[in-house]
Amino acid sequence: MDFKTPPRPRKAPRRVTMLDYTERSFRAAHQPGQARPQVHQTQNNDMVTGATKWLPTSKPTQPPAAKAIQPALLLVKAQPFAKPARPKLQHSQVLARRSAPKQIVHVAVTEPESPKRRSKAQTVLVAMAILVFGLGLLVNIETLQTNHSAKAQVAALSQKAEVASTSSKADDPVVPSETKPPTTSFASYQVAPDAPKLITITKLGVKARIKPVGVTTGNELGTPASIYDTGWYNASAKPGGGAGSGAMLIDGHVHGPTLPGVFVDIKKLAAGDTIEVTRGDNQIFKYTVVNTETISADSVDVGKLLTSMKPGKPALNLITCGGKFNAKTQHYEDRTIVYAVQQS
Repeated sequence: MDFKTPPRPRKAPRRVTMLDYTERSFRAAHQPGQARPQVHQTQNNDMVTGATKWLPTSKPTQPPAAKAIQPALLLVKAQPFAKPARPKLQHSQVLARRSAPKQIVHVAVTEPESPKRRSKAQTVLVAMAILVFGLGLLVNIETLQTNHSAKAQVAALSQKAEVASTSSKADDPVVPSETKPPTTSFASYQVAPDAPKLITITKLGVKARIKPVGVTTGNELGTPASIYDTGWYNASAKPGGGAGSGAMLIDGHVHGPTLPGVFVDIKKLAAGDTIEVTRGDNQIFKYTVVNTETISADSVDVGKLLTSMKPGKPALNLITCGGKFNAKTQHYEDRTIVYAVQQS
């Protein structure tokens, strides 16, 4: 007789019981220090301490009719779990300020120029400022020196004029001579070595002797006795007198009774024309015309006549009558003046 070993019975798959749900709930909501619920397991069912109802795991017995449709999980009383206590320090304003997120302020920062470019621009600006300041300073200094020199020159020449007028007063001839001197008179004419001797204006075809004159009794500038001669005011500068000597003043007649005088055409002189003056020692000085003007006889400024148009340079000024002739006063109404400076 053969004996066969009976096959081992298969284990039925484990059924999920109330214990599993209880374990999972406890693990999810368990807090330290809380008592673990007691669970008792029987052969056919599980029971949780504190439960008021049975939870069948196999063949459930007939539950009461009123509770038949309730879910199984509702048969277990929910155990109250204590909420975690908040730390009191969490409400502290100091901690709140510390824990608050800091606001980051973004400030736009422009990248500075490179030192090379900035230094070049600053150098150019500083150089320009220094240049402008220096030019302005030079102009101011030159203007002050010019004004001071002109004032001193006018004062000195006015004083000379007063001395000359008191020492050598002469009356003008009522009618100037129209007799033309011979050509040889230029060579035989002699004056002091430092005094003006002859005047030559090539543009106008003028060559005349220069005679010293003073101030008349009527306080007017003296004129030469001939319409062919010129007169040098002996209180004015001399040729080659230097930078601070002022201007040499020479006058001449514009017209005689019937003939034109030596200075009849000086109104035609323009800037750039040349005038030559020969001194007593036969040294020649050249002057360049700067300006020509015709003004009223009452507007003549003697100080201006004795001053160089360019202070600091020796000058020569010519004056003659102009405008209409007044038969009652026997004088011309205007004066024509030529301003020139010595060539360097």
